[in-house]
Amino acid sequence: QSPTMASEQVHLISRWPLRRGLTPELEEALVALAQAVHEHEPDTLSYAVYVGAFAVDIPPTAGASGGRLPDDQQQAVTFEEVFLDPSAFERHLDGEAFTRFRTTYLDHFYEDPTKQGWPAATTTFLSRLAATHRRDD
Repeated sequence: QSPTMASEQVHLISRWPLRRGLTPELEEALVALAQAVHEHEPDTLSYAVYVGAFAVDIPPTAGASGGRLPDDQQQAVTFEEVFLDPSAFERHLDGEAFTRFRTTYLDHFYEDPTKQGWPAATTTFLSRLAATHRRDD
Protein backbone atom coordinates (compact mmCIF):
# COMPACT_ATOMS: atom_id res chain seq x y z
CA GLN A 1 0.00 0.00 0.00
CA SER A 2 1.41 3.37 -0.98
CA PRO A 3 1.91 6.17 1.56
CA THR A 4 -0.58 8.29 -0.39
CA MET A 5 -3.31 5.67 -0.05
CA ALA A 6 -2.64 5.26 3.66
CA SER A 7 -2.83 9.01 4.21
CA GLU A 8 -6.34 9.11 2.70
CA GLN A 9 -7.63 6.47 5.10
CA VAL A 10 -9.93 7.52 7.92
CA HIS A 11 -9.07 6.01 11.32
CA LEU A 12 -11.35 6.66 14.28
CA ILE A 13 -12.49 5.49 17.66
CA SER A 14 -16.04 6.28 18.70
CA ARG A 15 -17.34 5.68 22.23
CA TRP A 16 -21.09 5.47 22.82
CA PRO A 17 -22.09 5.61 26.51
CA LEU A 18 -24.63 2.99 27.55
CA ARG A 19 -27.74 3.82 29.58
CA ARG A 20 -28.21 0.42 31.25
CA GLY A 21 -25.18 -1.71 30.52
CA LEU A 22 -24.99 -4.30 27.79
CA THR A 23 -28.18 -6.25 27.20
CA PRO A 24 -28.25 -9.58 25.36
CA GLU A 25 -30.36 -7.92 22.63
CA LEU A 26 -27.80 -5.15 22.14
CA GLU A 27 -24.88 -7.58 22.14
CA GLU A 28 -26.55 -9.63 19.40
CA ALA A 29 -27.25 -6.47 17.38
CA LEU A 30 -23.63 -5.27 17.68
CA VAL A 31 -22.32 -8.62 16.42
CA ALA A 32 -24.81 -8.50 13.53
CA LEU A 33 -23.78 -4.92 12.72
CA ALA A 34 -20.11 -5.87 12.48
CA GLN A 35 -20.99 -8.81 10.25
CA ALA A 36 -23.17 -6.65 7.97
CA VAL A 37 -20.37 -4.08 7.66
CA HIS A 38 -17.95 -6.87 6.73
CA GLU A 39 -20.32 -8.31 4.12
CA HIS A 40 -21.61 -5.10 2.51
CA GLU A 41 -18.96 -2.39 2.96
CA PRO A 42 -15.76 -3.43 1.14
CA ASP A 43 -14.18 -0.01 1.70
CA THR A 44 -14.53 -0.37 5.47
CA LEU A 45 -11.10 -1.87 6.04
CA SER A 46 -11.48 -2.62 9.73
CA TYR A 47 -14.49 -2.51 12.05
CA ALA A 48 -14.14 -3.70 15.63
CA VAL A 49 -16.71 -3.39 18.42
CA TYR A 50 -15.75 -3.44 22.10
CA VAL A 51 -17.62 -3.07 25.38
CA GLY A 52 -15.96 -1.67 28.43
CA ALA A 53 -16.10 0.42 31.52
CA PHE A 54 -14.16 3.43 32.70
CA ALA A 55 -11.17 2.31 34.74
CA VAL A 56 -11.51 4.74 37.66
CA ASP A 57 -13.30 2.32 39.97
CA ILE A 58 -12.47 -1.00 38.33
CA PRO A 59 -9.53 -3.17 39.41
CA PRO A 60 -6.82 -3.17 36.73
CA THR A 61 -6.95 -6.97 36.55
CA ALA A 62 -10.71 -7.10 35.85
CA GLY A 63 -10.26 -7.97 32.18
CA ALA A 64 -6.69 -9.20 32.25
CA SER A 65 -7.60 -12.88 32.20
CA GLY A 66 -9.50 -12.52 28.94
CA GLY A 67 -12.87 -12.30 30.68
CA ARG A 68 -15.00 -9.22 30.85
CA LEU A 69 -16.98 -7.36 33.42
CA PRO A 70 -20.59 -8.38 34.02
CA ASP A 71 -22.86 -6.99 31.31
CA ASP A 72 -24.71 -4.66 33.70
CA GLN A 73 -21.37 -3.00 34.57
CA GLN A 74 -20.47 -2.23 30.96
CA GLN A 75 -20.54 1.54 30.51
CA ALA A 76 -19.80 2.09 26.82
CA VAL A 77 -19.57 0.54 23.40
CA THR A 78 -16.43 1.53 21.52
CA PHE A 79 -16.09 1.24 17.77
CA GLU A 80 -12.60 1.08 16.26
CA GLU A 81 -12.90 1.79 12.54
CA VAL A 82 -10.70 2.22 9.46
CA PHE A 83 -12.09 3.37 6.12
CA LEU A 84 -10.40 3.46 2.74
CA ASP A 85 -11.09 7.18 2.36
CA PRO A 86 -13.51 9.89 3.55
CA SER A 87 -16.13 8.79 0.99
CA ALA A 88 -16.13 5.27 2.44
CA PHE A 89 -16.71 6.76 5.89
CA GLU A 90 -19.67 8.80 4.60
CA ARG A 91 -21.12 5.73 2.85
CA HIS A 92 -20.88 3.83 6.14
CA LEU A 93 -22.74 6.55 8.04
CA ASP A 94 -25.44 6.70 5.36
CA GLY A 95 -25.50 2.94 4.81
CA GLU A 96 -28.35 0.61 5.62
CA ALA A 97 -26.58 -1.46 8.31
CA PHE A 98 -25.37 1.48 10.40
CA THR A 99 -28.55 3.53 9.98
CA ARG A 100 -30.77 0.58 10.94
CA PHE A 101 -28.62 -0.15 14.00
CA ARG A 102 -28.50 3.50 15.12
CA THR A 103 -32.23 4.08 14.80
CA THR A 104 -33.32 0.72 16.22
CA TYR A 105 -31.00 0.62 19.24
CA LEU A 106 -30.61 4.32 20.08
CA ASP A 107 -32.58 3.86 23.32
CA HIS A 108 -29.71 1.72 24.70
CA PHE A 109 -27.42 4.78 24.55
CA TYR A 110 -27.49 8.31 25.88
CA GLU A 111 -28.81 10.53 23.10
CA ASP A 112 -26.98 13.63 21.86
CA PRO A 113 -29.08 16.61 22.98
CA THR A 114 -27.88 18.64 19.99
CA LYS A 115 -28.37 16.01 17.27
CA GLN A 116 -31.69 14.20 17.49
CA GLY A 117 -31.53 10.52 16.63
CA TRP A 118 -27.80 10.20 17.33
CA PRO A 119 -25.98 8.89 20.40
CA ALA A 120 -23.95 11.20 22.61
CA ALA A 121 -20.79 9.74 21.13
CA THR A 122 -17.24 10.87 21.64
CA THR A 123 -15.43 10.30 18.35
CA THR A 124 -11.69 10.73 17.93
CA PHE A 125 -10.20 10.86 14.45
CA LEU A 126 -6.69 9.46 14.46
CA SER A 127 -3.51 9.97 12.46
CA ARG A 128 -1.40 6.84 12.68
CA LEU A 129 2.26 7.28 13.57
CA ALA A 130 3.16 3.60 13.73
CA ALA A 131 1.42 0.24 14.01
CA THR A 132 1.88 -3.48 14.22
CA HIS A 133 -0.84 -6.07 13.82
CA ARG A 134 -0.94 -9.75 14.62
CA ARG A 135 -3.60 -12.19 13.59
CA ASP A 136 -6.68 -12.04 15.76
CA ASP A 137 -7.93 -15.59 16.29
